Amino acid sequence: MKKIFFDAALILMTALASLSFAQFEGYGSITAGYNKNPLNNYQTVGDQTKQTYLELKYNKEFPKSQLNFSYVSGLMLFNEFTDRNFYEHTFSANYQLNFEKQSNGSETEDTTENENDSDEIYNTMLFGIALNSRMDKTAHQDFDNYGLALNFLYKYITNPDFNLSISNSLAYRSYTYIEDLSNVTDLLSFEAGKTTGSGMIYGINLSGGFKYYTQTYYDTTKYEQVRNFNSKSQGKGKPGSNVASNKKILITPQSNGTYQIAFGIYAKQVWSNNSFQANALYRYNIRSQNRYLTQYVNTSFLSEDIYNDFFSYEGPEAAVKFTQSLPIGMKLTLDGLLQYKKYTAPALDLAGNQIDGNRHDMHSYVEINLSRYFDLGNDFGFDITLTSGFLRNQSNDDYNDFSSYFAAIGIGVGF
Repeated sequence: MKKIFFDAALILMTALASLSFAQFEGYGSITAGYNKNPLNNYQTVGDQTKQTYLELKYNKEFPKSQLNFSYVSGLMLFNEFTDRNFYEHTFSANYQLNFEKQSNGSETEDTTENENDSDEIYNTMLFGIALNSRMDKTAHQDFDNYGLALNFLYKYITNPDFNLSISNSLAYRSYTYIEDLSNVTDLLSFEAGKTTGSGMIYGINLSGGFKYYTQTYYDTTKYEQVRNFNSKSQGKGKPGSNVASNKKILITPQSNGTYQIAFGIYAKQVWSNNSFQANALYRYNIRSQNRYLTQYVNTSFLSEDIYNDFFSYEGPEAAVKFTQSLPIGMKLTLDGLLQYKKYTAPALDLAGNQIDGNRHDMHSYVEINLSRYFDLGNDFGFDITLTSGFLRNQSNDDYNDFSSYFAAIGIGVGF
């Protein structure tokens, strides 16, 4: 499967290279820095990290449609935890149809000239497919996975200031070495948004979906639902002791899925030199039977936490983002996130014993980003970025109660 993904990417790049270069876009960057807790767990062991990012795009325009291809990849490198290095990449293709919106009333020759002076308004329909995979070193090959997603979007503009959209994403993800976590997900979303005369955009979104596991059994030789202890003799005349099992703990391994709905609101205000946006969301699990491995490092660069996605929990969350243009072409970006996560899974101590019937996390995140772009002409340039941030995950599950801070500098090139 790894070879298939690499070969597909190579074939794609070779095919696109034979087409018009002017329709290409690309961006690549490398970031280096220090993270106080890059593995995001209670141990809080710092390390120097490096991240690479590559994005290649090819766009083909037609009179009423367009075809887009993209390839995105990221490599995560650790200085001390070298066995944790991993690589992720995604190939996607989208086809978008543009439907010119018809005006109310009959069209006449007298209005044709005036219509040509106005902006064209289109309703759009998009069909997409995405292939992605993650590859780790042998020591942590449990994280290896690949997936396929089919995406659909229809956006309907009732007038220049109001629009409606509906989208659906059907995905399959397979874990090469932990088949018990392989699953199918489907997420249907609806959004309504409005733009005011002052430049504010606001709206609501509603979504519903499910996560279904493709296997109803689990490997009892590798996993257990609760921590078991085996008696071990210390020798003649000496008392015995209990030794913890070396199996991984797999929560609710015989479940078959989760059903979730979510409701959110959002708003964004744009000014000449800055912008501010905020959104709030509440997730509710109609039925929560999600599996995940406890006490297991599960960071991921391009995608969300692969063993702990949003189907795993319910509760409110809020996010804000502020951007400000500064003198000499500098740009400041501030991001903030606050989430309360309630799991149906139990909270455990570091020995694997249950200490609470439900795990609860209060997750907060703040990041500041300062960047400068240098335009070298002919759609070519580079940027330099300074990033710093703080992360706190307060949890009644001992392994997942942690904090971290990080700082990094990056350079990227775009064309």
